[in-house]
Amino acid sequence: MPRIPAPRLKKLRQLLRNGPVDFGPSELEKLATSGPLADPRLIRDMVLALSGSPYWNFVFERMAPEYGPDLSSALRSAHDPYGRLESGRRLAAIVIIERENARDLIDAAFAGGTRWMIEGALRGMAAAGYAPRELEEAVLRAARHTSEGVRSAAIETLGWYSSDAALGRLIHALERFDGGASGISNAAHREPMQGILRAFERTAHAQTATRLVEKLKTKPPERLARLIFRILEKRPDPRAIALAVERL
Repeated sequence: MPRIPAPRLKKLRQLLRNGPVDFGPSELEKLATSGPLADPRLIRDMVLALSGSPYWNFVFERMAPEYGPDLSSALRSAHDPYGRLESGRRLAAIVIIERENARDLIDAAFAGGTRWMIEGALRGMAAAGYAPRELEEAVLRAARHTSEGVRSAAIETLGWYSSDAALGRLIHALERFDGGASGISNAAHREPMQGILRAFERTAHAQTATRLVEKLKTKPPERLARLIFRILEKRPDPRAIALAVERL
C-alpha cells in the first residue's frame, strides 16, 4: 500500500476524525477522484470511522475497498458477532473487502446475529455484488424482517438475484414504500427509496420492465407511478418505456 503525500493525508485524516472541515458531497467526490484513498497510517482511523463516522457511506463504499486485507484484518480483530450498530458497520466493510472470504461471518450473522449484524452482512453483500445462490432464501427472509434497516439492506441485495421470488419481493417493496408524495425528497425515507431504486437498476430479471409496466396499467398512486417511471428510465428496454409513456 503506497504512502499518500502529507497534505492529502491530513485532509483524509480530518475526514476520518470528523473535522474540523465539513465535507459536502462535492468535496467528497473531488477527494475520491483526485488521488488514492488508502494509506497504512490511516488504518486505525479507518477502523474508528467505520464504527460511527457521519461520512460512513463514503468511508465504507469508496475508501474501504482500496485498503484490502490490511484493513479487513484489523476489522476482524475488532469483530463482535453479537454487536450493535458499530459492529454491523464494521462487518459491512469486511464483506465489501473480502466478499466470499467473509462467508464465515455472513453465515454467523444470518444464523444468530443481532439485527445490526444481519444488516451489516447484507449491506456489505449489496455493495460488493456478492449474492451466492445458496444465500438467496436467507436474504428473502431478511426482506421480511421487523427491522426497517434489515429490510432495506435485504431489498438492495436482492437486486443481484434474478429469480422470480427476488423480483416479486422487489415489486412488493416498491408498492409498500410509504414515503408518501413527499417521500422522494424526505430525508427520513431517502435511504430506503434509494436502495429500492439501486436494486431495480441492477436486477437482471428479464421480466422486470414488463412487470413494472403491468403495474402502471393498474393506475397506481402518483408516488408509486413516479418511482416506476424513474426505474424504467434506466432500463435498457425501449418498448417498456414506450408502453409506460402511454399512461401519461
